[in-house]
Amino acid sequence: IGQGRLHTINGFAARTIEKLEALVKPDKEKKRIPLKEALPVAREILKGIKKIPLVEKAEIAGSIRRKKETIGDIDIVVLATKRNHRRIIKEFTRLPQVEKILAAGETKASVLLSTRQMQVDIRVVEAAAYGSALFYFTGSKEHNIKLRLLAKQRGWKMNEYGVFENKTGKRLAGETEKGIYALFGYRYIPPEKRLGGNELENALVKKRKPMVLRF
Repeated sequence: IGQGRLHTINGFAARTIEKLEALVKPDKEKKRIPLKEALPVAREILKGIKKIPLVEKAEIAGSIRRKKETIGDIDIVVLATKRNHRRIIKEFTRLPQVEKILAAGETKASVLLSTRQMQVDIRVVEAAAYGSALFYFTGSKEHNIKLRLLAKQRGWKMNEYGVFENKTGKRLAGETEKGIYALFGYRYIPPEKRLGGNELENALVKKRKPMVLRF
């Protein structure tokens, strides 16, 4: 549909025309960016976050960590004690690369950068949930769903805060990604292999049969 051509069609109300034209306009905010262009920007933001006082650890998550060819936005997980979360969020939104604050709360924030209007989302968590948050926000979605289904089958609940027993609420894992995989009986799976295919089956730790001594 060419620009302005809808206005020449009889029977279209002005509001309807506006809605239809909006559908054919390119959505710049959803445009994906090549990894080779996004990675240097993400590393620069990560460097700035690590300089914020009271940040204990921070890592890039999302599709960048999975080394996808293109990325939609930048995801970063930050480790800090709970009492420092609000201050870290505030300092993050003040980084010089930030052009616009989209949202800012107690533990998370989203901003637009001046560089190509890229969006950065951060989540600040405590040590007990750091591995779970990193796992959750790294993806892929399909990989995460498979592990959550396995958790459900075992009577557990799995989210970005950890793996918990449904009945007691006891935390079973969450501090590290390796600990989460080990809980389910898997070897650690690198982010770039978390595709939602058969990577879980391939990472299953096979239990060796006990040796029988013969005399």
